[in-house]
Amino acid sequence: MASKTLGFRLPEETWKKLEEEAQKKSISLTELARQKIMLSTDFEGSVQKLVDHYSSMLNVSKHEVIEAILTDYIARQQAHSEVLGSGGRVLEEFVFTEKGLMRGQQLFEQRKAAHVQAYKREKVKVLLEEERAIGRDRMSKEDREWLNANLHLIHMPYGSGLRKA
Repeated sequence: MASKTLGFRLPEETWKKLEEEAQKKSISLTELARQKIMLSTDFEGSVQKLVDHYSSMLNVSKHEVIEAILTDYIARQQAHSEVLGSGGRVLEEFVFTEKGLMRGQQLFEQRKAAHVQAYKREKVKVLLEEERAIGRDRMSKEDREWLNANLHLIHMPYGSGLRKA
């Protein structure tokens, strides 16, 4: 693989932190810098805006934001495997089209839509529990209307979606 040299200056404090991190990981400073550069890419649209927002709001580097989110994601995957098993689990975020792996804003929109559906189903279940506990008449008008409009997300009419043998 062909390569090119990249040179730049860093504040001394940053340099020292990188040296310490490289030493802890038992890798060279060059390898650590290479890893960080490869991980730190610009994202498209909404994803980049959120990374920038969290970085600014929390006063941490963008790399630290990405690292925390990625660590949480991997921890969730491991917890899922420990509790439910990993048999046949497909990572939904890897969507392939005729053009290859879906990425960027298109992937963001597709995954967001899937998560919105999942959270709506969760909210339906919560509102049904509330309805059982306090009664439909005591629920807020907004909650009753929302529940009526989204009840189909967990209740399927008899016979729909059933496979014929």
